[in-house]
Amino acid sequence: MGFFFYKTLKALFFPPGIFVLILIFLAFLSRKKSGFILGIASAIFLFILSSEVGTIILKPAVFERGDEVRGCSYVVVFGAGVSDEGIRRVMEGCRISRDLGCPLVVSGYKREAKFMGEVAKILGCQVSIYDSLSRNTYENVKFLRGLKGKLVIVSSDYHIRRIKKILRREGIRADVLGISLPEGDENFLKWLPSYGKFYENLKLLNEIFGMLFLP
Repeated sequence: MGFFFYKTLKALFFPPGIFVLILIFLAFLSRKKSGFILGIASAIFLFILSSEVGTIILKPAVFERGDEVRGCSYVVVFGAGVSDEGIRRVMEGCRISRDLGCPLVVSGYKREAKFMGEVAKILGCQVSIYDSLSRNTYENVKFLRGLKGKLVIVSSDYHIRRIKKILRREGIRADVLGISLPEGDENFLKWLPSYGKFYENLKLLNEIFGMLFLP
């Protein structure tokens, strides 16, 4: 009981939870109906975006099943910044490269590509081609035009739908695989505001924005 009590207090009094409470407090302090409505609406929006509720709402809009891979000429790993997610993508790319015997390619912007190469080296996996000029998903996909043969793209599962949309638009054929990120709390704590959920839901929101406003 002590553990969950501590976690609940932390969720409520650490950002973003504390900001939800502040917005509610300010809403009730407001003497105007418009101020009250704006405060409550803002609190609800922040609560949704930083809890499992947001994931349930946003996830269906971005997720798509990955392809079944039977062979490849190149396996291309799209970058995810200097992060644990980026490491997991490289790990999956290295696995496919070894299993199917195809060259590993990393695609990211400058430091991102270098980071992926260093991770691959640690994993005992050699990068054959570096793309360090692609600044976003659209440029990642455009880079594929220079590669011939059967292509396999490795990214994250929430990223698959946007990648496939760009591939279709650019007339490029490739299989896309997405890694799943580790699950968070499996109890009532996932329904409370947390920075981790806020960060995850921002990624989903970014995917929706990216699909709506493709360059």
